[in-house]
Parts: sequence; C-alpha cells; structure tokens
Amino acid sequence: MESKLSGFKHEREYLVNRRMMQLMRDTMPESPDTLETLLINENSLNRKYQLVNFYLTNGNTQNAQTVFSSIPQSFELSNKEQNEYDKLSQLFNIQTNLKDANKTWFEMSEDQKAVITTLAEDSTTRAGMQSRAVLSLVDGTDYGYPIPVIEEGGNKSMNPVPIVYKETFEVYPQTASDYFITEYALGEKENLKDVKIAVFDNAGKEIIDFEIITSANQFLTECENWKEGTYWCRKFTNNKVTAEEKVIISRGTSQTEDDSKASGISITENGKTLEIYPNPAKDYFFVSYNLADVKGKEIKMQITDVKGSIVKETILAKSTKQSKISTSNWRKGIYTVSIISGSEVFETIKVVIE
Repeated sequence: MESKLSGFKHEREYLVNRRMMQLMRDTMPESPDTLETLLINENSLNRKYQLVNFYLTNGNTQNAQTVFSSIPQSFELSNKEQNEYDKLSQLFNIQTNLKDANKTWFEMSEDQKAVITTLAEDSTTRAGMQSRAVLSLVDGTDYGYPIPVIEEGGNKSMNPVPIVYKETFEVYPQTASDYFITEYALGEKENLKDVKIAVFDNAGKEIIDFEIITSANQFLTECENWKEGTYWCRKFTNNKVTAEEKVIISRGTSQTEDDSKASGISITENGKTLEIYPNPAKDYFFVSYNLADVKGKEIKMQITDVKGSIVKETILAKSTKQSKISTSNWRKGIYTVSIISGSEVFETIKVVIE
C-alpha cells in the first residue's frame, strides 16, 4: 500500500510539473492566472516557495510576503527545513526591499551584498544556489560550473563577451534524498533545438524533461516525493542518446564503511577511473579509483573547493584502489575530486559535503 501510494504521489508530481512547464511556455494572457491558481491549490512546502517566486517575478511583493510569512504556521518544519527558511528569509528581505525601491541586483548596498556573499557559501540550500546566481550575474563570479541567470534586464550598459564552455554533462549528488542537480554544457556543434535532456525511471518511463534555452545551464530537481530507486538522466541529440548519468534516490541515514553496497554504487563500475561514496557525505567519503589506464610516473588525486582552491592533494600508487577522505573540518558545499597525471586531468567527480 505504501509503495502504491508513493507511486501515485510520484505520478501526480510529474503531471503537476508538466502542467506548470506548459503554462510558463504559454503566451496566452490567462496563463499567469492559471499558474497562480495551480500553485495556490498545491499544499506542499516546495510549491509555496514556487508561489513566492511567482509573485516576486510579477512584482507582487505584498502577496509574496503574505505567503512567505505563513509558511512556518502552515507546515511543521524540520530543523533542516527551518534552517532553509531562515536563510531564504534573508534573501527574500533583500529581494523585496530592492523591488519596493524599484532597484535591481546591480544596485545592492554593500551590506546587502555581504549577506548574499555569506549565503552563497552554502551551495546545498535554495538560498545558497540563488545567491550564487546573483553574484554570478552581478560580479561574474565563477563557481566552477555554469549558473543560470535569474534577473531579466540587468545592466543595459554591459556588453557581455560570449562564453565558450567545455562540453559537459553531470548529475550530482549521485546519491540523493531531497534534490539533485543536472548540469550541462553543449558542444560547439550542438544546436539547442536538437537537444533534449530528461530523467527516466529504471523502467524507462520519462519522469521530467528540461527546457533547453541556453548552451550551458543547470537544473535543480526536487525529488523528496520520488520513490526510492535508480533513475537515469539522459541527453539526446537528434533523438540519439549522447550522454547518460545515474542518480540513486535513497533516504537512508546511516553511513558505514559499506556505504557503497547500501547505495547500489559498485566500485569503478563501467570501467570508470573514479567513484565516490557516500555522496552527499558528512564526516568522510571514500574514493575508489582504477588507475590501470592512467599513464604517467606521478598520478595524484586533487580535491578543490568551488573557488578552485586546493583543499587536499595526494600522490596515488597504482596498486592502491581506495582512499578514505576525512571531511569533519571542511565547510559545507560542493567539492571537485580529480585524477591528474602531469598536466592531464583524466576524470573529475563532484562531491557534496553536508
């Protein structure tokens, strides 16, 4: 019964998301009102945040304030959700103050910008991701991966230089509970109209697809209502699968040295050079690697933070297959683990530290 109920909830979320995407793409005058009604009638924390953003986007700060202020009374927030709400409250206050003063993000005060910078340090929260988008827009801050533009218009006097991205397709964290991020950058020869990115369940059923309107972007998918199991994020070019990444939805809380078996991730599967588990991690994570195809006298593992600073670097022996990395003193956020030989990077994987 629980399994059936979870399946129905999952199907309903999928249909609601599809309907929202249709309404956002629709140019009919009544579409915004229909979208507002849909979000009002959805009684979930995620939809209330989406309703707040809808009001802010349309300049209705009064309704946005009313909905946002009602959230603590309408939902029994966990410690994690309360922390998320508190951080979003800081971002929300800045955004409403700017809109009430008819200002843009480019016209923030130094104090407001300091708050945004602090929020951006934690990339695992909504407030952190949105704050990174703001700093990427205003200052061109590079966090090591493309950030979607969240402000229409902006500084009209700026003449942006076209950015050329290295072709990428990644999904992280690879073992998710509440959300996962799909990140892509198209190749030089790929056209937007020929590309589709979608998520499928293990039976091959399409769960959600993303609107591809820029050459590089990332999508945050909330999966707290999804059934546990394996899902596949695939990129299609001219209806052919050109990239594929796996994400495992798991809500287990224990972390043992056998986390690789519990999560369903096999060490160096499919001949990959690098595997990480658990991901997200808390106090530690394991790195498993297959160096058979890596050439060079000195092979090292390098771990960098979102600013590109090296936090750990270790020389690897080809006879070694696994390392345990302690993260108890690390800041929360996203880190990049790379296998390097000489000046060549063989493989990189992102790991989220909670």
